[in-house]
Amino acid sequence: MYLTSSTLVPYLVDRSVLTPAEIVGDDFTILDAGRRNRNFKISRRDGSGIFVKQVPVMAVETTQSLQREATLYALADKDVSADRLKPLMPRLRHYDRSRHLLAVDLVPNSQSLTFYQMQVAAVPGAMEDIAAQIGTL
Repeated sequence: MYLTSSTLVPYLVDRSVLTPAEIVGDDFTILDAGRRNRNFKISRRDGSGIFVKQVPVMAVETTQSLQREATLYALADKDVSADRLKPLMPRLRHYDRSRHLLAVDLVPNSQSLTFYQMQVAAVPGAMEDIAAQIGTL
């Protein structure tokens, strides 16, 4: 089953990723942010939220890539040797291997690198600067 903006919240509530109290007690928006994958951002007024990614094509490369991503999030959360990595990564909230779906905490006040690139396209050296910062991290 592929999730849509109308089936996303019931799915996440059924799996205890969201609680009914969060839905009733908090304003949130759902943004369909799909590109290569089916992506959804559930944002709250305070900037927190959940990012959900679902692989739309059941090719081995795409499903394995999502599985590796889920494994990395889980290792970073549980492995003591990854303590320096934890502040840089969102927390894994849910991984559904059968639906090829991953949910992580939304990084507050963030935007995609593609969106950032569109904003600074005319600024000389902006993308080189962000690339250097990412390399340093």
